[in-house]
Parts: sequence; structure tokens; C-alpha cells
Amino acid sequence: MFSATKANSIVYGLIADVSSAVENINSTRIAVEHSLENSSLESSNTNTNEEVQIDVTSSPMMFATIINGANEEVTCTNDGSTLAKFFLCGTGDDRTISVSGSGTITWQKLSSSCVFVGTDTCPVKDNSCYGPAVTSPTYFLDASDPSVAGEYRVRVGSGAFYYFRVSSNPLNPQLSTQNIICGNPGRVEVTNVPAGYEYSLNSAAGPYQDNPYFDIFTPGNYQVYTRLKNASPSACVFPSQTVTISEVDMTVAVSKVDIICSGDKGSISINISGVPDFIAIG
Repeated sequence: MFSATKANSIVYGLIADVSSAVENINSTRIAVEHSLENSSLESSNTNTNEEVQIDVTSSPMMFATIINGANEEVTCTNDGSTLAKFFLCGTGDDRTISVSGSGTITWQKLSSSCVFVGTDTCPVKDNSCYGPAVTSPTYFLDASDPSVAGEYRVRVGSGAFYYFRVSSNPLNPQLSTQNIICGNPGRVEVTNVPAGYEYSLNSAAGPYQDNPYFDIFTPGNYQVYTRLKNASPSACVFPSQTVTISEVDMTVAVSKVDIICSGDKGSISINISGVPDFIAIG
């Protein structure tokens, strides 16, 4: 039986072969002359030479990326190929990249010693600029690695290379908290973030505000989302860790020691519990 999996494998192999042949070519036309034998009962045994022109850049399918899960895909204006883009938002936004297709999968990263000559939509295709090949079904992007950003490429078997670009923002928002104490509101405040960002409580969609703190009136779990002001819709949104705000009450216990004999001293002790950072002074 001719399965869907086998069909996909053949299609991706065909795409890779065609793309490999036309890589770095803006538009190529191939003239093919062949003889067509007219087998109709009404025709004679006449051979017809027919010129067929094929525009190998006309089908977008030939240049569609096989890279899965990109945040954005853009079309290179030079050759119509697709550049996949990944945006790592924060030091915890690790990604595992996979591709469609089967066979030996090899990955390469653009060498830091090679001058970047690509554009926002077109990758660097100079073979001498790429480092050693890594063979693996997937490729792990460690968001905490300072060198993770850059240009990469991947191919299946000996087929065409498919390119992707990784951008990294190592912003790492932290939260400080204060519980609801004796009916007074608690607070969640974002720290470790420079100026120029805005904040939303419990929703990546907003609304956003300039102040990095929120007064909390209801006990529960809270998370703050941070994003750059006036950023594009595809820009990073940084989720904080989830914190719990509790409602607590102060408990005060008073004990005393009486004066028994003349010249002795008595004492009063006050013990406060249930809330931190309260000290009895007497």
C-alpha cells in the first residue's frame, strides 16, 4: 500500500532535489525539446518537435521550508526561498527544532568569523561560512547560551539546505511579593528589567501598564508578562515565574511576670505571629 508517510517522503525528496539545483539562481528557464508521437487513429505517423519552457521558480512549493515551529517565515526577495525565524524570549525559552522529512539530518551554524552578508529576509548561503555539520534528528537551542543567536541551516540527506535565523533576548524578569496582611493589599512587583518595558498581570494580551508593580486584593496565583514598549506584534513577551499571594492575619500573644518581692522586677512579653517582619517594642 502506498502510505501517506511514503508519499510525504518522496515529495520532500523531490523538493530538496529541485531546490538544490536552483539555489542561488534568481530565475532559470529550461528549454526541452522532445518528440511527441501522435497515436490518434486519425493522425499519421508524424513526429512533432515541441519546445516546452519551465519556470523553475514559479512554484512556491519548491521553496517552502521543511523547518517546523518557527515564530515567523519570510520570503527571500533574491530567489523566493523561505527563511524561518525563531525568537527566544528570555533565558528559559529553550527550543527543540525539528524538520519534516526522513533521512540523515545535518545541522550547521554560521561561523562567527564570517562577515554577515544576508538581509532581513535572505540568509547567508556561502558554504565556506558554515561550521562543522552535526547529525541529529533535532537541534536544541539553549536560550541561556549567550552565543545561541545566529544563522543556521539544515538539510535531509544530500538535498537542499534550508535556512533559519535565531534571535535571543536574555531578559530575565523576577518578581518580589508581599502578602495581603490584616486587610491591607498585597503587591507583586517586577524587578531586574531596564527602562522601556511595560507590564500586564496574568495576561500576555494585556492590558499593559508602565508601572512594574500591581496591588493585589484577592489571594491566588499571579504571573506578570513583560514586553518592550511600542514593539511589533512578533516581538518577545516575557512571562515571569508564577507566585502565590496569601491573605494572613496577625496574632498577638501577651504574657507577664508579676512582681513578687520588694525590689524585684516584673516583665511583659509580646509574641507576634502570622506575619513576617513585625517586632514588638516595649
